[in-house]
Amino acid sequence: MNNITSHSQFFYNVLEDYKRTTSSFSSRIKQDLNKEISTSSDYRGREIYELLQNAEDEMAEFIKIHLDCGTQTLSVSNGGSKCKPFSEKGFCSIMMAEMSPKLEHKQSYIGNKGLGFRSILNWAEEIKIYSSGVCCTFSPEIAEKNWIVNIRTKFSDDLIKEHEEFAKIHNRTCPVATLAIPTVEDAQVESDITTRIVIRYKKECEESIKDQINSLSGKVLLFLSNIKKIDIQVDLEHTTIKKEVDSENSMTVYDSTHPNGIAYTIFSDNDICEIDESKKYEIKIAYTQEDDKEGEYIYTFFPTKVRIGLPCVIHATFDLNSSRNALNETELNTWMQGKIAECLISFAKELALNDNRISWDYVQLLTLNEYDKKDFATLHEKILDKIKMGDLPIYPTHCGYMALNETIRYSEEFADYSVSQECFKNHLIKGFTKFIESQEADDNFIDKINTLAKDISNSSNIIDSLSKLIVALGTIKYTSTKTVNILLDSNFCIIQQGAHINVGENIEHLPENMPFTYVNEELIKQLISILHIDESNAKRGLTKKLKEIKGLEVSDMDISAAKSKIIDYSKTT
Repeated sequence: MNNITSHSQFFYNVLEDYKRTTSSFSSRIKQDLNKEISTSSDYRGREIYELLQNAEDEMAEFIKIHLDCGTQTLSVSNGGSKCKPFSEKGFCSIMMAEMSPKLEHKQSYIGNKGLGFRSILNWAEEIKIYSSGVCCTFSPEIAEKNWIVNIRTKFSDDLIKEHEEFAKIHNRTCPVATLAIPTVEDAQVESDITTRIVIRYKKECEESIKDQINSLSGKVLLFLSNIKKIDIQVDLEHTTIKKEVDSENSMTVYDSTHPNGIAYTIFSDNDICEIDESKKYEIKIAYTQEDDKEGEYIYTFFPTKVRIGLPCVIHATFDLNSSRNALNETELNTWMQGKIAECLISFAKELALNDNRISWDYVQLLTLNEYDKKDFATLHEKILDKIKMGDLPIYPTHCGYMALNETIRYSEEFADYSVSQECFKNHLIKGFTKFIESQEADDNFIDKINTLAKDISNSSNIIDSLSKLIVALGTIKYTSTKTVNILLDSNFCIIQQGAHINVGENIEHLPENMPFTYVNEELIKQLISILHIDESNAKRGLTKKLKEIKGLEVSDMDISAAKSKIIDYSKTT
C-alpha cells in the first residue's frame, strides 16, 4: 500500500489551489457550495448505496457496516486482496467532484465518485476518511475555520457579505463547501481494512440510516463484480449478507430472510453501445425459482425507484437522472429497452431448455402488465414481435416446452383431461388462458375425438373414461361441422350419428325400422353426477349440456314427444 502522509505536498497544493482560485474567481465558492447542496439533495435516500458503490469502485471484496447509536457514529469499512486505498486523485474527487479519477475511463459504468459521496452530508456532522495512512476530516466547523482564516481575508466587505448571505439562504454556517477542505493527520487502520469512513451523524437522521441498512438484502450483491460480503452491526445486533458465485451464470445469496441461501441464474450481456461507441452497456438478469415473483425494481448496479412487474431482477446501465432513482427519457434508454427484450427472450429460451419442471414461468418472464406496456413501450413491442412469430420454445405442454405454433389449446378443462391422452400431449397445460386465447376445434380434432371414444369403448373403464371426455368436450368451441360420436348405447357400443339419440325415458313399441337409440343409463347417471345437475328433470338438464357440444344431436324425448315423432316419421315412409 502506497501511503500518503499528512505532510504530503498534495494536501498543501489542494488548499493553496482553493485559496488561489477563490481569490481570483470568487464565484467558485458559490459553485462548489451549490454543487454540494444540489448533489446531496439529489441523492437523498441513497446514502448507503453510495457508500457501497464507492467501495465497489475500489474493488473491495468485503464491507463492514457498524452503526453505534450511543455515539451517533456510522462506520463503513472495506478491504480485500485487490482493494485499492484512496489515492491522491481519489481524495481530490471528494474535494472537487469534477476531478474524479473515473472520468479518465470513458467507458466506465458506475457514476463518478465524489458526486454520490456528497449525499452523506445529509446525515453528517463530521466525516472522517481513513485510507492510505491518513485520516481526512471534513465538517462545517473546519470549513468555517478555513473561511475565516484563509479565504475571507482576501475579499472585500461586499463580497464577504454576498457570500455569507448566500450561505445563510442555504442554511449553511459558512460559504465554503464542507468537503472542499479537510484537516489531515497520520492514521492507520487494522491490517485487513483498506479504507474506513466514519460519519458522526445528526440524531434526527438515525431512523433513516437504520431504514436504509435494514433494506439491504442479498439482491444488492447480484450485480456487483467485487463485493462478496457485507457484515452489518447495529449496536449489538449482527447480520451478514453474502454471495457465493457457483458458476459463471449462477450464484447463491444469503441474508436474514434467506439464511440458507437463495439461488439465482444470471444472464449477462455487455458490449459497446451501438448508438454511442464512447459508452459500454451491461445487462444482467437474475432469476430464481425460490422467491416471490411479483415484480422488482430496475437496478443500475443498485436499485432505482423504477419498478417493473416481471418475475426477475433486471440490471441495465441506464441513463439515470441526477438522483439515480429514475430513468431519463433518452435515445440511449430506448435502445437499452430493445437490448433487454433480446436478453429476456434468450434467457427464457435458455431456462426452458434446462428445466425439467413444466410451468408458465418463462412465458410470465416475457409478459408485461398494462402499466409496464406503457412505461416500457419499446421493451413490450420487441417482445411482442417475437412472440407473434410463434417459434419460441417456452410454452409448457404435457410433453415439455414447445413453440406456440406446435401446440394445441382448446380449453382449461380440456388441458386437465388431455394430460393422460397421448394424442393430445401437445396441449398447453392448465393456465394458458391468462396468456393466450383458446383455439376452436377443427375437423382434425373431431376425427381424433371419435377415434379416442372408440378406443375407450374397448377399455375396461368405459363409463368413467368416456364421462370425463364428454365433460371436457363441453368446454370447447368448434369450427368443425363434423359429427361427434361419443355416446354409449345400452350394449356399451358407441352410437353413430344419424340415429335418433335419446337421453329421456325408455319408450317401448316403437317401429322397428325407426332409427332410435337410447343412451346407456350408467353413462347418464355418471354424467349427471359429474356435471352436478340438480334439476327436477335431470335428464332434461343433461340433454341441454350435451347439446352444447357441436356436432352432437340428442333429445330427452318422453312418450308424448315420441308419438309426435312417430307420426312425422310415418309420413316420410
